[in-house]
Amino acid sequence: MTNKYKSVLVTFILLTSLVTTTVYAADFSFERNLSWGMQDSDQVRQLQEFLTEQEVYSGPINGNFYSLTYRGVRAFQQKYDINPVSGYFGPMSRTQANALLVANTPAAVSSNVVASEPTTTAAVSLETLQARVNAAFEQTTELQKRFSQYKKPRATTTVPTNPSDTTPPVISGLSNDITVRKSKTWSWNSESGATFRFLIDTTSNSSPSGSFSSVTTATRSTGTGTYYLHVQARDTAGNTSGTITVSVVLDNTAPVLSQITAVPLTGTNTTPSYTFKSTEKGTITYAGDCTSGTSSAISGNNTIVFSTLAVGTHSNCTIRVTDVLGNRSNALAVSSFIITGLSGTSTPPPSPQVGEIYLNAYTTAYTYYDNTPPGSADISHPIIHQKAGGTGTYADPITIAVGHSIISGQDILDYPAGTKFYIPNVRRYFIVEDTCGDGNTPQNGPCHTGFPSGTTTWLDMWIDGQSGTNAQADNCASAVTDLNGEVHVAIKNPASNYRVVAGPVFQNGSCTQQYGNTAVTQ
Repeated sequence: MTNKYKSVLVTFILLTSLVTTTVYAADFSFERNLSWGMQDSDQVRQLQEFLTEQEVYSGPINGNFYSLTYRGVRAFQQKYDINPVSGYFGPMSRTQANALLVANTPAAVSSNVVASEPTTTAAVSLETLQARVNAAFEQTTELQKRFSQYKKPRATTTVPTNPSDTTPPVISGLSNDITVRKSKTWSWNSESGATFRFLIDTTSNSSPSGSFSSVTTATRSTGTGTYYLHVQARDTAGNTSGTITVSVVLDNTAPVLSQITAVPLTGTNTTPSYTFKSTEKGTITYAGDCTSGTSSAISGNNTIVFSTLAVGTHSNCTIRVTDVLGNRSNALAVSSFIITGLSGTSTPPPSPQVGEIYLNAYTTAYTYYDNTPPGSADISHPIIHQKAGGTGTYADPITIAVGHSIISGQDILDYPAGTKFYIPNVRRYFIVEDTCGDGNTPQNGPCHTGFPSGTTTWLDMWIDGQSGTNAQADNCASAVTDLNGEVHVAIKNPASNYRVVAGPVFQNGSCTQQYGNTAVTQ
């Protein structure tokens, strides 16, 4: 055989071998289930190639099973009536795919490529052999094209392609709550299929961790202070939102009460005063023997006057304060006290002594803080004192202000400066050294007119207040003022032998005890 024939024959044999090898190298099938979330998988690449051939997938061949592959599987299932149409490449989908692969595998190459005519006869011409080789080459080329998409991919490192859906979900329904509450329930939502995770704490910049779930509500019903809810969402494509943080202020702390000025252990006053402190404002409730017309408490010191009590021991009085959110304090026990009536060593209430005048007076009080000018002890008609003051004894009576009138340019006091009074309710002597009522016609204002029915005069006691806060002094002024219209006895031109509790009406943050209208001699 000539070299030319040998060359053509060798070429023919090699091409035939190449075709046969290509046919058998293309044989494969889907042997495992494929699902959402698989990454860099050869089986997923084969699936993506197969779905591309089936014209139901146009995405990248990257081995990642996400939204595009998921939709391709669903389209394949719909195309071949595979139920359910779930996007899960399971047994039924694999069976259908493998059947299609088998149906599309070409017949044995040897029967199509190699001619049935004998090739060992020496009489075969060079031209015939060349024609057969050319035909084999054309068939080999066609088979290589058909089977190239089915050959098993080699293990390669593939850079993942970003999925088409990269937009994070948006959380709705949350905002800061500016109302102080005992408890708070939040609700939120996002796009269909989204899942969530959340965290409640007292830090504004936290982030939730852990697994996502379908829970869309959260509640906080304990604690006091600012609490923060932090929420994240994840959609079906795996995109995670940023953290949404909202706040609320909770108050589950009840007011705390403490005793400031107790009722004296023994005394004759059947309407004693009592001072306690509350850490919050709220509504006062009473229990035991004690009641009062005062029903509101402020944050700070509160002076109350108990309603008329019977003579005897009172050891069961309690006070509570409930704040605006319903947090109720523990019961504050009022220290036990005894009302004895008149002391056995005291003389009976005297009849008016020579020169005395008993008045039904409306008594009020003014302080260092609300004097004219404010923050001073200035007085208009000094007699004993250059500034408002006094200890309440007969020799050193406390400054008192009275009404006055300006008539024809002349200032006329309702009671002349230097007039003395004794007020049994506070057991102190007073002296007229100041006026109340301002302007050109003070006779039309306080102290001269406007006192309640049943009273005949208005006396405004100086109680100082510099030894405490403005609020404390104001509370004391309210305590000794007859806001309920109760009449107090005031003795004009009093004798010098009445019982005295010396000192300012208000001192060191505390208000004097009240003793009622009975004048007791020493």
